[in-house]
Amino acid sequence: MSLVRTPYLKMTAKPGFFLVAVILSVGTCLAQRGNIDIGKVSVLANGHVEIHYLFTAPAPIVNANVKVFRNVPGTIFFGEISSFRTDLPVLFNGLFTDNTADTGGHPAAYYLVVLDETGTTIATSPVHSTIFLTTPAIDLCLKRLNLSWNNYSVTTSAGEPVQLPTHFDSVRVQVSTDGSQFTTRQTFRQMPPGIALQQFSLPGLSQGIYFFRIQAFGQGVTTNSNTRMFHYQTPVLSDFKVDNVTVFENREINVSFSASGDTEAFMFYVYRSLDTGGRFERVGSLAFPGVFTDQPDLLHGPWFYRIEAYYKTARCPDWAFATPDFSSVYLKTRPGTRLGQVIFEWKHYFPPERRFSYQLKMKTGLDVWQLAPGFYDSGQGYFSKVITPDETEAPSTFRLDATDMDNPLLVSSSNHLVLKAEPTVFIPNAFRPTSQYSENQVFKPIFSGFTPTDYQLIIFNRWGQEVFSTTDPAKAWDGRRADGRFVGPGVFSYIVQYKTPDGQTRQTKGVVALVE
Repeated sequence: MSLVRTPYLKMTAKPGFFLVAVILSVGTCLAQRGNIDIGKVSVLANGHVEIHYLFTAPAPIVNANVKVFRNVPGTIFFGEISSFRTDLPVLFNGLFTDNTADTGGHPAAYYLVVLDETGTTIATSPVHSTIFLTTPAIDLCLKRLNLSWNNYSVTTSAGEPVQLPTHFDSVRVQVSTDGSQFTTRQTFRQMPPGIALQQFSLPGLSQGIYFFRIQAFGQGVTTNSNTRMFHYQTPVLSDFKVDNVTVFENREINVSFSASGDTEAFMFYVYRSLDTGGRFERVGSLAFPGVFTDQPDLLHGPWFYRIEAYYKTARCPDWAFATPDFSSVYLKTRPGTRLGQVIFEWKHYFPPERRFSYQLKMKTGLDVWQLAPGFYDSGQGYFSKVITPDETEAPSTFRLDATDMDNPLLVSSSNHLVLKAEPTVFIPNAFRPTSQYSENQVFKPIFSGFTPTDYQLIIFNRWGQEVFSTTDPAKAWDGRRADGRFVGPGVFSYIVQYKTPDGQTRQTKGVVALVE
């Protein structure tokens, strides 16, 4: 292709595409003895360009020379790409195919010149520019594909470059999965001349390879842009979930989460709340799935956690993927209705597909965690236990472990509770040896929170006679005399004396009824 700056052409670059207006000198215009116009230029599926043109003249032209000029991408020059001799009748429909244009890299603009056999210009066409579809761009935030293109354009060939009307007043966006069968996704009016780019966002695409083109139409004529093949592939996470939320040594909460897929394309942010329906606050971030350590107030709970994944390369206001909410195990107690009774209650929230079993653990004097005596998981979120003096004389530490029933290696531990009863003494005012409850069958003072020393209990009948005595705090009166015979029902007096942990001697006198 020879590059020319023809003496009868003035080149002007138009914003948004490499279209150069063709301008004839006044003398040349007067010399023209025919007319040539381009019906359309259209890009074929193979990237070649078809130019449909119409030549009219008062008389046939013998041995006419038809020259085809195309813009040189990135410059203000046009270059002659073809020249051929032909006899032209007074009305001639012609077709020229350009198989050298880089339609995937630049818009292509064309004009035709007809000269007679002496080299005199007979006619020059306006400049027609193809529709040029740029490379699509993925909008990760909106999960859409953005298409941008230069619309079909025609520019005058005389005077200053002026946009001329075309056959095409509407455009449609067409999509194909094989590059041959296209379907229309959207149709709208073509933007007016002077607007460099027309755009459309294409939602709802699944991952895969697509072919895109723009087709302009109007007055029964259509023309196509270049075809763009594009692999629509957005970063994807699968199996994105919180695996475990556990309290570590009653000091911090470790949140473990995992995911598969394009994990390197995301930044992971950890959010926390005291209420799954409340306001979550961002408490940290990780570049890859793993374990996040948090230190909230463990006296409150349960703490809810959510992990949100954001694209690293896009500043999206919303997350791309998020895990369901998952809470820590929160353990608390409240007093029961019976002496020494403590009710353990816990709260634990997790996705419905997960299943957990629970164990109440108690730390022994050897600093070893073991199952709390008598514990069973009722499935109701609470457990009632009578704390014995042995368990409350020294502080007892409890925690609740939640074990994933589908993966026993995943154990979520709760906060710790330390129970130590205040030193108290409870002395019943009645007992029945035949009661169905063992604790009501005998009489003795009940010490909570300490074991008394220098202990003595003496019981008298109504006549002041001693019927029972002991110096063992664990020994109770079952209603028998020293000789083993039962006394009858009645009211008996008692004196109990003991020393408290701070060394004070206490003495209590009272009466107790033996009920038949």
